[in-house]
Order: sequence, then structure tokens, then C-alpha cells
Amino acid sequence: MKSESEDTEHRKVQILLHDLFNIGTLSYVCYLVGKFLFGGTDIEALRTLLNHYWTNRNSNLHLISDLMLTPGMMDSYHQIFYAISAYLVIDVLWVLIIPRCVPSSPKAIVIHHIATAVLLAATFFVALNNTLLVLQFI
Repeated sequence: MKSESEDTEHRKVQILLHDLFNIGTLSYVCYLVGKFLFGGTDIEALRTLLNHYWTNRNSNLHLISDLMLTPGMMDSYHQIFYAISAYLVIDVLWVLIIPRCVPSSPKAIVIHHIATAVLLAATFFVALNNTLLVLQFI
């Protein structure tokens, strides 16, 4: 039978491994989000868009949609969506299988991840809906 100190040490290792997984995975997600937000930023396109908006008050949706839907934009969004989805699924399974890997309440973390997954799904459908709305004016 394990002693209390061995059990405590084992729990610390479980928590450390889970924390390292979170740090590594969320660092990758932050990289993808940064690439999405800043990788395709074209200052001249933003200047043109703002100038068009202030002078024409959105009268030409075709120009705006061309500026907004840069090549690969939805591909980048999908990378983020799938990375976060995979993280949530793996992390929920991890916490359910090894609840001692978190120092706080495993139940609260699972509920938080489910709520996050619902919000993530909502962003996916909003992005899809907005893309379809813009495309109808092209």
C-alpha cells in the first residue's frame, strides 16, 4: 500500500503533467489566434476599408467583402476551431479519467469546458452565417 507522501507525490506529478499539457496546447492555440488576427492584416486594405466606409456608408458591399474575406481566412479560423475543440475533448476526458489531475473541482472544470464548447460552436455558426451573408452580395 502507498504511503501518504507517495500518494501526495503522485498527485503532484499528475497535476504537473496536466498543467504542462494545458500550457503547451493553449500556447499553440494562442499562436493560431495571433496568426489569424495579425498574419493576414494588410494595413492598406484596412485603410481602404475605413475610407470606403466613412465616405460611402457601406454602399458597396462587394468591396467590403473582398477586403474582409482574405484568402485562407476561413481555413485559419477552422484550424483554431478544431484545435480548441480537440483540446476541450482531450482535457475533459483527462479530467474525467484522472480527476486528481486538477487541484480544484473536476466537476467545475468539466462544466466550464462544456460551456466553452457551446460558445465555440456558436462562433463557428456565426462565422459561417456571416460568410454566407457576405457571399450573397457578391
